[in-house]
Amino acid sequence: MFAWAVADPAEPSAIWKFTLEPDNGGTRLSQWMQMGPGRSGLSFAIDRMPEKEQKIVFVRLREFETAMTGNLAAIKERIEGR
Repeated sequence: MFAWAVADPAEPSAIWKFTLEPDNGGTRLSQWMQMGPGRSGLSFAIDRMPEKEQKIVFVRLREFETAMTGNLAAIKERIEGR
């Protein structure tokens, strides 16, 4: 596993982590992230438009999901040499 904090390690705006685990003679790679507890661009967007908080968070979570899925697919392709 390796992980990093974005911005201030004591109160990061996000924490990202990759975990590698043995799996059926290969390796399973997973990616994880946590928003907060520190403030981020998402916090500032919500501050500007608090009535749209639910939509702002929903859109950002979909962006994270798309990016993380793409990251894992690109790593898999690179490692497996396709």
